[in-house]
Amino acid sequence: MLKKEIEVLQNSLTNLSAVRQSLENQLAKNKASFEATLAKNNQLIDTQRQQIAQLNDHIKK
Repeated sequence: MLKKEIEVLQNSLTNLSAVRQSLENQLAKNKASFEATLAKNNQLIDTQRQQIAQLNDHIKK
């Protein structure tokens, strides 16, 4: 009986390890996607700031 319980626990541990790895992989993908989106947003912000500055210059002239 003890041997069967050990096998069940080992199988559970193996399954949990696989799920953990899958979650780590998904988290890494999500992080990469977030960082790419953040970089694009920062670039858009910089572009908009430049456009605002140009418009302000035109208004002042």
